[in-house]
Amino acid sequence: MKPDITGIAPFFIVKNVPAALSFYRDRLGFDITFQGPEPDDIFFGIVQRGAA
Repeated sequence: MKPDITGIAPFFIVKNVPAALSFYRDRLGFDITFQGPEPDDIFFGIVQRGAA
């Protein structure tokens, strides 16, 4: 029996974190749940879509 997967948390290394966050929000429908440190040097972000 295969286990059910209820969520995943992949990590991506990108050159431009604010642009990547905007893409996930605006094009793919994700919510940005964290970005920081703010305001001038955002180098980490978390996005979420749905209940997972």
